Amino acid sequence: MKGALSLPRMVEIAEEECGPEHHFRFTQLPFNVGMVEAYVGTPESVLQEASRLGIAVVASATLSQTQVLANMPARLTQLTPDMTNAQRAIQFTRSTPGIAAALVGMGRPDHVRENIGMASVSPLSLEQYAGLYR
Repeated sequence: MKGALSLPRMVEIAEEECGPEHHFRFTQLPFNVGMVEAYVGTPESVLQEASRLGIAVVASATLSQTQVLANMPARLTQLTPDMTNAQRAIQFTRSTPGIAAALVGMGRPDHVRENIGMASVSPLSLEQYAGLYR
């Protein structure tokens, strides 16, 4: 991706400056149903690179300030019929292989109640998730 930082290079810098026991173990990047570049990159996606390098990925912009809610993919809606679009967006991001945590902003108590409902729901299976890209 043009203008993106190189994760392998960032790990090299951490090793050069601090040695193999550096504390660079997490990175945060935007990821959501409308912004999947970290998952689909080639030849190796950012999420694959992070896994190989031992870096946990925290996804920001899970709801993209509600922008992704109006354009929910039909396949995701079919897989999650009892969810709201906000819950679907959370489910999508947290089900992504290589995502350790999905950050979600919640400005109102009803948002908290809606989003916390996801705590009792299992993420999509790898097969279900991969099917979203076909």
